[in-house]
Amino acid sequence: LLGRARVYRHRIGIRGHGIDRLWSMPTRPRQRRDACTGVRHRMFETPTGAFYVVLDADGMIEAGWRDMLRDFGGTGRTHDSLGEEVPGLLPDLCARIILAMDGRRVDFDDVPTPSGTGFQRTVWNVTRGIGPGSTATYGELAARIGRPGAARAVGQAMRRNRLPMVIPCHRIIGAGDSGGFGGERAGTSRWTTIKTALLAAERDGRAQKSSG
Repeated sequence: LLGRARVYRHRIGIRGHGIDRLWSMPTRPRQRRDACTGVRHRMFETPTGAFYVVLDADGMIEAGWRDMLRDFGGTGRTHDSLGEEVPGLLPDLCARIILAMDGRRVDFDDVPTPSGTGFQRTVWNVTRGIGPGSTATYGELAARIGRPGAARAVGQAMRRNRLPMVIPCHRIIGAGDSGGFGGERAGTSRWTTIKTALLAAERDGRAQKSSG
């Protein structure tokens, strides 16, 4: 056994010689890609407060309210990750977002759904088909995607929506209340106040159109 061990060590030493040289070779420093590289944003005023749109290097769009940047969920972005500010970014989209907040019916079909899990994208895409002024509960939306009983998971997908207004998560409400899935009652938080205002504007706009 001792002899075999010596042979084994000898062989490892022979093979290890080249490996030692390889490990001792200087390595090129890894290029660290800044997470904000190529990311641009625009901040603008809307009927529900300051709102931002983000365009990344791959052409994907995100959006949200400025005062929700620190909150958990949503885009997951912070002020520092918005990238370069470009005041004239995506002018047509920004104009449509303002019109939508005013209760006007607008088309966002040209804006792609953001990346996410298969479940999240299914929830978001079905949500995009809910018209202005209409609502669905988390449970109803779960049933629509063939996942009855997954209301809580639908609520989490809504919470991680990175493109509000385009994906109208304000039209998804709690059972019997317009508050969020977490049990917030309507009007008791910034987000539920926005949801209530957006739904009211859409219903007013729909009523005016029908009466006209």
